[in-house]
Amino acid sequence: MSRCLTSLVLLVSVPAIAGERLDNGIELPDTWPPRREHLPQRLPKPPYLTSPPDVVSIDVGRQLFVDDFLIEQTTMTRRFHQAKYHPANPVLTYDRSWELSKAQGGLPTACPYSGGIWYDPAVKKFRMWYMGGYIEHLCLAESEDGIRWTKPNLDVKSGTNIVLWKGATESNSLLMDLNAADPRQRFKYFMTNIGKGWKTEYRHSPDGIHWSELVWYSGPHGDRTTVFFNPFRKRWVFALRTADRSGARLGRSKKYWETPDITDAATVQWPASAPGQFEADAPLWVTADRGLDRPRTEIGIAPQLYHLDAVAYESLMLGYFSILRGDFHENDGDGRDAYPGRPKCAEVCLGFSRDGFHWHRPTHETFMGISETPGDWNWGNVQSAGNTMVVVGDHLYFYVSGRRGAGGNTAKDSELLHPAYAGCSTGLAVLRRDGFASMDATSPTTLTTRKLKFSGSQLFVNTDAAEGELRVEMLDENLKPIHPFTKDACIPIKRNKTLQQVTWQGAADLSAYAGKTVRFRFHLTNGSLYSFWVSPDSSGASNGFVAGGGPGFSAHHDNVGRKSYRGGVASYKQLVHEVLKPAPNPSTGVLPQESLIMWLKADSLKTSDSQAPISSWQDSSKNGMHAAQTESKSQPKWIAKSINNQPALRFDGTDDHLLLDHYAGVFHTFYKSTIFAVVKPASGGTILSQAHSYLAFQPNRGGQLSFGSGFSSSDGKYHWPGVSTGLIPPTKRKNAQSPMLCALGRSGDQTGQTSLRINGIRADYGKSAIPYHRTSPIEAFVGCAYRKHSFWAGDIAEIIVYGRALSEGERNSVEAYLGQKYQITIGN
Repeated sequence: MSRCLTSLVLLVSVPAIAGERLDNGIELPDTWPPRREHLPQRLPKPPYLTSPPDVVSIDVGRQLFVDDFLIEQTTMTRRFHQAKYHPANPVLTYDRSWELSKAQGGLPTACPYSGGIWYDPAVKKFRMWYMGGYIEHLCLAESEDGIRWTKPNLDVKSGTNIVLWKGATESNSLLMDLNAADPRQRFKYFMTNIGKGWKTEYRHSPDGIHWSELVWYSGPHGDRTTVFFNPFRKRWVFALRTADRSGARLGRSKKYWETPDITDAATVQWPASAPGQFEADAPLWVTADRGLDRPRTEIGIAPQLYHLDAVAYESLMLGYFSILRGDFHENDGDGRDAYPGRPKCAEVCLGFSRDGFHWHRPTHETFMGISETPGDWNWGNVQSAGNTMVVVGDHLYFYVSGRRGAGGNTAKDSELLHPAYAGCSTGLAVLRRDGFASMDATSPTTLTTRKLKFSGSQLFVNTDAAEGELRVEMLDENLKPIHPFTKDACIPIKRNKTLQQVTWQGAADLSAYAGKTVRFRFHLTNGSLYSFWVSPDSSGASNGFVAGGGPGFSAHHDNVGRKSYRGGVASYKQLVHEVLKPAPNPSTGVLPQESLIMWLKADSLKTSDSQAPISSWQDSSKNGMHAAQTESKSQPKWIAKSINNQPALRFDGTDDHLLLDHYAGVFHTFYKSTIFAVVKPASGGTILSQAHSYLAFQPNRGGQLSFGSGFSSSDGKYHWPGVSTGLIPPTKRKNAQSPMLCALGRSGDQTGQTSLRINGIRADYGKSAIPYHRTSPIEAFVGCAYRKHSFWAGDIAEIIVYGRALSEGERNSVEAYLGQKYQITIGN
């Protein structure tokens, strides 16, 4: 790991470039960035829309119709589109021990916040840098298709995918820089360091795995601060969190700061701040739009701009506005507690900028939102990943963090559960390429552009004209058709394609008009037009920016065109079909992977010696929840053929038992849980326990399954026991010593939210236990109760523990899997 001198960046301002003109023809004001004394309650229209350039250069990528910058006149109708969540969501979740935040009291986390998701052409994989464990580690996941992710074993922290130990906080930005002059700085990481008083730390890496020491740290700023790169101006931009303190009380907002170079502490420039204040003296920038951003009236808080991520896509900067519509959690006294245990009601909306500073938000509808169903991965606090999206053939893949929360928590649990932050995973949403807005037609319509200039030779469009047709003509600046590029000579397009060349009879290409002032007029019937561009050749390359890249791209801009559509990744429809394969046959089932905490199975033990004592039972979930016994007299025996020719561990009922290596996570740390156990009892006893909670089966009581838990009530007294018990219904009951599948489901902290099942049959009755919570680790056992009593007599073949309440379909699937494996009839 390279060593660099740590420095505080200079506290000076960036001189403005007088009359700076961008490649698209927009001229910036002499004072840059612009200064505002107060944030407006609604963003004003950008100056480039009120006074557009006389001639617009379109050499900077695909030209999207998200505003009127390109349009002189039209009879088409603009329509904005939302991204659709992928059915495989969450595509990345917490399933490793270091992601479970045990030190934080149980805040499992696996999401970019903001992090970074890029397609790395060097390794030809999608790569995601994310927060593993709440405010804990920077981790790396990889994918061949952007949907199915793996967590590689790396050499930074042996046996894990951690690339920076304790290297993730509440706000991080990771950028891939393919243009870096120094290959050691190909990846750049910005982390908000809470311990240093809310300052950004900068590190770099050649491979995204092995990171330099701290290079520099910034001056003070607000907590949710991130960095993006504006390639149109070659500036690194800091989106600085601030809070509006004016009479308008606009709440969370953003300030703006930019610098031309971030690689050297001597050249990074930072605005001054008042002594002792975590607030940079930078220009006020953006906030939520009052009266336009929808509030959650049941909570009673006006919308605020929680965060803003941005990335260059084609000819635009795309802004991902995380709008906080309502907030009630343990550290915020405002608002009404309309949804106990729900995370913040934040959703992602869109904004567009053609200069990187002035934002236009023509729609305030949600682009990627929260679910109203408790328990969903995105029940609350949906926020964008840093660079947010990658380009995959005909589609754009967007990544967001979402939080499941802890619905129904009580005040006594809030310190432990932190419902605003609990259960954070990563979701994927998909949109047509360029599909933010379309110009639509149901009858013959036209769209005429402003005066344009280009240097290419081939015109391309992204259009859906499968039920109609699109024709294009080229006009001079006085609106006269240019022969032979007329409407009648245009070969009509009657297809739905995101890259479609426009051709005319009698015309080779547009090269004779390169550098000249022209207009295009689009004639559309029954269809949608998304974008157009002029490419230097027949490849269709746009030379626009491609956000986080994608298969087929080797640079940050599109210099390959059609080749990016053949990057080895199947179409979205094929991928969805693959994800949505027919449900597994009930006779086979499948194991859900989300929140799988522990998986002990006898057939994983590497021994062929029946009756061999077992000192260690390895956890197959890869979370390190191994069970062990060092005392030989207390070691269970491995039985090669116990339950229908499947192996099991035999416990003698006297002192055989195993102790779990990691205590947290079985009963107490997680607010909800589901436990399955395949057993063959002799006289039975306790299968699994931790402190004052246990799962037990007693054949001598007629085949009774029970879950017991002590609990503390509001009077401050400890109560024992709170018990749920269950019996196989007499009409279904077989020999109580027969192999059986026991299941425990906990869906909350209140009475009546614990269920028991035997062989797939709901079998609980009596008082339902209120699960007992601890804030400190305590021993967990297999084969006996807390303080070593109620020893299990019989065989245990498999134990599966989830840190959440499974849905009915998921539970049925696990029971089907285990029933088929052990030849146990489920539901009969």
